[in-house]
Amino acid sequence: MSYPRVASLKTAAAFREHLQKCGAAIPFDDNLDPPSASPLARPFELDGVRTGNRFCILPMEGWDGTPDGLPSDLTRRRWQRFGLSGAKLIWGGEAVAVQFDGRANPNQLVISETTKPDLAALRETLVASHREAFGANADSDLYVGLQLTHSGRYSQPSVKGRTEPRVAYAHPLLDRRFPAGTTMMSDDDLDRLVDRFVAAAKEARDAGFAFVDVKHCHGYLGHELLSARTRPGKYGGSIENRTRFVRNVTAGIRATAPGLGVAVRLSAFDMIPYRKSDTGVGVPEEADGYASAFGYLDEDALRYVSASLRVPLSKTYGVATFYHFFTLKPAGEHTCVVCMGTACYIKGAPQLLSSLKKDLGVGPGDTTPDGQISVLTARCLGSCGLAPAVVYDKDVAGKVTTQELRDRIAKWKPHVS
Repeated sequence: MSYPRVASLKTAAAFREHLQKCGAAIPFDDNLDPPSASPLARPFELDGVRTGNRFCILPMEGWDGTPDGLPSDLTRRRWQRFGLSGAKLIWGGEAVAVQFDGRANPNQLVISETTKPDLAALRETLVASHREAFGANADSDLYVGLQLTHSGRYSQPSVKGRTEPRVAYAHPLLDRRFPAGTTMMSDDDLDRLVDRFVAAAKEARDAGFAFVDVKHCHGYLGHELLSARTRPGKYGGSIENRTRFVRNVTAGIRATAPGLGVAVRLSAFDMIPYRKSDTGVGVPEEADGYASAFGYLDEDALRYVSASLRVPLSKTYGVATFYHFFTLKPAGEHTCVVCMGTACYIKGAPQLLSSLKKDLGVGPGDTTPDGQISVLTARCLGSCGLAPAVVYDKDVAGKVTTQELRDRIAKWKPHVS
């Protein structure tokens, strides 16, 4: 199957045809509502912050800054167009490295006392173009922030194509992708980086930004720390240690830059890395006993998260049981996740669970006594066009019959047939 760029599908009919070929059920209207009636044109308010509409500019690592981390004419033109777009939430607008060695490419912006005036001017360029296009007071409901990042093992700060990975721990699979080796960050390095994130947030506030977004996702350094079970010291091992970095950063920002909004873009689970196959389609790396994924939450972890976020334990439990990536029991060597969304339920998901119960002797949420297979359910996989859908380890299968399920399970347990 080919995967065309969505931007190449120029009509509603072409997009709908593509969805049908994919088996994806995504209903949409052929015609947009006029601006006066559009839900995206309505203001949005949360915790005392009001944006004039619901359009948002998301942060990306820019490739058009100067080698020393300053905005170029291309960067300024891009931010001017952000202002002209009419979007009222500029969520970071740009992923800005907090120090030189954390850049994802040699042209990414860097925030420091040296670059602060240029970043302030960049923000003012956006605001001025917004006022010019929409009125002198148009920025009264404009909310502009900056994303702060360190790219960790994906750092490439100096020369395009030359990686300079700085990692949280020795990863059993990802380290292979860096034949020249990696640099492990010590606890002292991470302590200094916490201080640097905090200082960068204050610099962003002084430059006029209303909030910062601490990037803790997408495989970069903060995200990698969440799976650092094998790392010794205060930033590895327990969930308390693995979340220490982001907690210290956010606490430091609140203490040092009062009034500055703080957001965290966090990947709450992780799975085995994928690689490109000979056909160009991504396939999971081969691994025996992969331990760097995370998503298992025992009672202590649930209580710790609940107390740290100051939310009821019932809410933490509700989130942990909603997403099939989380589990409250240690997972088996293989996982079989049956979708129980409405479409899957109607088209036979209960019968699939009954078959698993008969063949394996365990129901949803349990693992076979030998630790081979965990049976899980998901409230919805978002693959209604494939109903009933099942996830075998990390592979999604659609329109699964009982016999197909038994045949697949038999590969893990030969006595099932």
